Amino acid sequence: MLRWSILLNAYDYTINYRPGKEIANADALSRMPKQSTENNDSHNSVILLLETIDNFPLHSKDIARITAKDPILTRVLSWAWRGWPKSVSDERLKPYVTR
Repeated sequence: MLRWSILLNAYDYTINYRPGKEIANADALSRMPKQSTENNDSHNSVILLLETIDNFPLHSKDIARITAKDPILTRVLSWAWRGWPKSVSDERLKPYVTR
């Protein structure tokens, strides 16, 4: 929950409730969980640690300020607002377009 909170903190958004019967495909993936063979205990303890931190050292304003200084992320943010290109020639930007 904390990870989503941090991610969404940079946006101004409104949450609208829609009953599950109106979103037929929303729970399709949760009904077919991936079988994991690895031990996630250490991963879960990191998540637990993050959820118990009272004053998180990084805030959305810090992320916005640092993003504005980065030429790659500035371009990606511009695409997020204005629309994504079909392809790019700059190798550093390809991971953001193909995702």
